[in-house]
This record gives sequence, structure tokens and C-alpha cells, in this order.
Amino acid sequence: MDHVARSFSSDIEYSSESFIATLLHGKPEHKHLDVLTDLLTKSSEIDERVASSISAAWHWICQNDLWSTRYESLGDYRKAIGYTETVRPIVQRHKKSELAKRSSTQTIFRYWKIPFDKALPIHTRPLTWSKHLLSLTACLSKHLNHLDSLSLLEESMGNRPERGRTRNRLMASDVQRALETLGIPQTRLAARGSRKSQTSSSSAQNKGTDSCAEVDTPPSTIQSEMPSLPNTEWQGLLPLGASPTQGPSTNKDPNEWQCCGCIPICLPLIALITTPQARFDTKLLTALVDWAYTISWGSFCSEHLMRLAHFIPTEDIRDNTRAEVIHKLEAFCSRGCYSSIGTANSTFMTVT
Repeated sequence: MDHVARSFSSDIEYSSESFIATLLHGKPEHKHLDVLTDLLTKSSEIDERVASSISAAWHWICQNDLWSTRYESLGDYRKAIGYTETVRPIVQRHKKSELAKRSSTQTIFRYWKIPFDKALPIHTRPLTWSKHLLSLTACLSKHLNHLDSLSLLEESMGNRPERGRTRNRLMASDVQRALETLGIPQTRLAARGSRKSQTSSSSAQNKGTDSCAEVDTPPSTIQSEMPSLPNTEWQGLLPLGASPTQGPSTNKDPNEWQCCGCIPICLPLIALITTPQARFDTKLLTALVDWAYTISWGSFCSEHLMRLAHFIPTEDIRDNTRAEVIHKLEAFCSRGCYSSIGTANSTFMTVT
């Protein structure tokens, strides 16, 4: 598959027919179907890797101001490369894919009580978790407990067509067969996935916004499911001044909410953190930071991320960069009730 990716990205004049011929060259005819079937089943994984790499490249350019060596502004650079037509759709598609993956990992943890990347025996764990594989696994977790799912998946892997029996790692087709064994047809899964995709993408995309806020953070690092906040006693209020019942300021400049670069779904949080002398108890603040993380840091402008971080006790963020502020927000989110989960970064989060 690395050969496939290199072929797609090379400067050589592309011909689909010659590409297929090259792919099949030197292989016996009875293996041609297996080779092309492998290409078909891996196409979504290739697409995800390419989108992840492009998103990472754009972030690197923004983070390190590489555009400034040749252009007066980032806007000039965007126009020069046709960002809106070429790069932006891929970056947003990658963000949408990452949000879908995160949702699936949360579902797996919720039902199996174990992080997705620890749920399988080490010798059968996928090297990369595609969005499709995670989605199917999440669906399985809803219908069958962890131990029974492992047995069913092992049985499904043993029932692979002959061409796939040499692989010992879980594939999407294995989970699909397992779901069909449970009487969950593929058409039902596809319809459910389509509805879920439409719901998640509506909050992840903002077609009317072309600010750097959507891309000036790294490709999101998807963590294992973070459980809901425990029912512990409410802790003392953080010393920031006003009554917790105080409503948002009515004379706030609307430009701060509408023209800052944050996407519209961030408005409730912005209204809370920009309320004069606002204060939050620790439990609520943790929930707000986790909600912001779920929406994605790239959905917020630097100004409002810094305001949110300001509510964290003992943290001085006045001279911090955006990346440092995000690091402190994630560190705050991972403390306490989340510390037992771990970050559990998976292979599909790593840009290759």
C-alpha cells in the first residue's frame, strides 16, 4: 500500500491503466483478484493517511509562520495556493474524520470499559485504526460484551476467505462478519453511520469561515474514552470573583463573539468565559475544558483559549504560546478522574 501512496503522489504523468498494470506486474494471474481486492479494501485507509498528512503540513506552515518568508500575509499565501478550493476541503474532511473516530473510541470505552487500543490481544490489534474499523467495532460493543466480542471476532477471523487468512490482525471485514452473525445487516450500519456523520459534520464545518483558527492546531490527538465525570462532592469555587448565578454580560461587543475566528458552536462557552468576574467550580470547569477538547481546539481562536485557560488555578498563561496553552488545557483535563485512563495515543493519530 505504500507503493500505492507513492504512485498517487509522484510527479510522473498519471495513468490509471498503467498504475494497475504496474501493480499487477510480476504477480501470477490467479493472484490478480487478491491484489486488486486489497487495493479496494484499503482505499479508505490510504485516503485517511493522505488527508492526515496534508492537514499536518498545513498546521506546520501556520505554526511556524513558513508563509512569511515569501508572502506579506497568510491570506496572500492562501490565495496563491488556492487554499479554499484545494487544501481547506481536505483539512475539514480530516477534522470530520477525527471527530468520528473520537466518537467511536468513546463508544467502545463506554460499553467495554477498556480503551479501544487495549481491547484486543496484542497479536491481533490493527497497526492502524481506520474510521470504518472503529465505527464497526463501536457498533459491536453496543450489542455484545467485551469477552463475548473477542470470541466472536476470533471466530470471524477464522472464517476469512482464503486470501485473507495469512493476516493475523483484525480487519474491518472481520467485524462486519461478526455483526452479520448477530443479525445486524450492513445496510442498517451504513444508514446509521450516514446519520451520525451528518450530525458530527454539522458542528465541525463552517463554510463561511476562512480564518486560521480552523487549522492552527495540530491534527487532533484522539484519546481513549474519557468517562463521564464521577459523582463526587462539588469542590470549592475557584477564586475569580462573582456569583455563579451571574448571567452573561448584555453589553458585550458582538464582534468578540462573531468575528474572532471561533466557529458558531463555540458561542455558549465564549459567553460563559467572557462574563465579567465569572467563576466555575472545579467539576464544571473540567467539563467545560473537556467539551472544548471534544469540539477541537482548532475551533477556538487563541484569545478565547487563553481566557478558558485563565480559569485553571495555579496556571500563569500570560506569556504562553497557543500550543503551550493547549498543552495546559489538556493536562488539566487529564488530571484527577481522567488520570487512570491515560493518553493512549493510537497509531492512526500519528502522521506518517
